[in-house]
Amino acid sequence: MEGLKNFNKVILVGRLTQTPELRYTPKGAAVARMNIAVNQKRNKKTETLFIDVIALNKLAEFCSQYFKKGKGIYIEGGLSMKKWTAEDKTEKTKIEVLADRVSFLEGSEEIQTPVERQKPTVKQNEDGATFLDDDEIPF
Repeated sequence: MEGLKNFNKVILVGRLTQTPELRYTPKGAAVARMNIAVNQKRNKKTETLFIDVIALNKLAEFCSQYFKKGKGIYIEGGLSMKKWTAEDKTEKTKIEVLADRVSFLEGSEEIQTPVERQKPTVKQNEDGATFLDDDEIPF
């Protein structure tokens, strides 16, 4: 692990708890704030974590345009810490995820490409197991 002295990578899969909120800085940079709910099992109990996510520039505009509350989302990014002094003079910190990449999960029909999405051919073998036709796997 000697080569990994500094590594900050987060991968999350969850659902948006709100539609991304898009704002612009005084210099014109786009900033989208969103919150996702991620379920996590611990000791046979499911716990829901609510995680704040920030996207910047073109990614922020993309998120604002295509992602809506309740939709599944895949996010890659890194942790970012924000520090400030509250009105009561106490020091506050907040950890957020700064998104580098986002992807749709199920139900991504909001974006339609000129070519309609085709459903893969599902086959069944003699044992009754189902599988995708090898010719239809895109990689």
